[in-house]
Amino acid sequence: MNGDDQGESVVGADAELSARLDAGLSVPGAAVTAAPFLPALASSERGAQAILLYGSVLWNATRDVTSQPDFIVVVDGLRSWHRRFRDRLWGTVLPPTVHCLRVGSALAKVSVVTARQLASQTSATAKDLHLGGRLSKRVALVWSRDPAARARIVDAKRAALMQMARLTLSRFDGPFELDNFLQALLGLSYESEVRIVEPGKIAALLDVERDHYRAVGRALLGVLGATALDASGTRFQVPPGVAARESELRRCLRRSRRRAYLRWPKYLATYDGWLDYLLKKLARSGTEVSLTERQRRHPLIFALPILYQMMRTKRVG
Repeated sequence: MNGDDQGESVVGADAELSARLDAGLSVPGAAVTAAPFLPALASSERGAQAILLYGSVLWNATRDVTSQPDFIVVVDGLRSWHRRFRDRLWGTVLPPTVHCLRVGSALAKVSVVTARQLASQTSATAKDLHLGGRLSKRVALVWSRDPAARARIVDAKRAALMQMARLTLSRFDGPFELDNFLQALLGLSYESEVRIVEPGKIAALLDVERDHYRAVGRALLGVLGATALDASGTRFQVPPGVAARESELRRCLRRSRRRAYLRWPKYLATYDGWLDYLLKKLARSGTEVSLTERQRRHPLIFALPILYQMMRTKRVG
């Protein structure tokens, strides 16, 4: 393949990747799940641009009775969205800012981020993989203010995938299988976090959306200049210089984990009901935890040792 042909191939893969990502924003059933919460979130007057629904609640195969919706709300600016100065101040630190939204008896976790923060934190210069990891997976766009807002989400997903792919490829030496690459790509965001470990979560995410991820993965690798080594497009090789160095991956993961720990005080300040949320996540991982009345009244003193115990037993990692 000469230089012109290769350039045309990359341009074609780039257009295909954007088209795949745009089409992937429509997830069956997502609108129904989001509907009870949209009146409180879809406010153009407060500067809302787009609302994303993500996580296990999107699919029956990964949802259970303890699952609750996870939203990302992209806004024009913190001043227009947050009514309280305290929330605007928190919004400038380690974005996004996470809140609990109650609608009747239903609960949802809402992460608020400005459009500028989203673009910055999914780019190659992002300070951690928190937002990039979420946008590298399939998410549902359940509301957007206009076509430009939708295009910003596609751009953010594309940028996140490019960065996550470069880092993931550092773990492959020579030719690799597409599904192995995809599983490693999905798993990278979990490695960069401090979170409840749910056995089989990564494999379940890939299983439930395998066709989507394979199509996106092939287009993504095409943009990176990879060569398919078989007619079915299941085995690839990337040219030298595409993958990040292993040292870059290690630094990125260490920095992301440090920033994940630094987010904890912010969560305690902004997320009303963080303790019950944590207990539900532990239950989903297969670890039921019951707190005494004293632990509930003073969770920062008496309940945090339980979290420490979970970390020692690898339930949190």
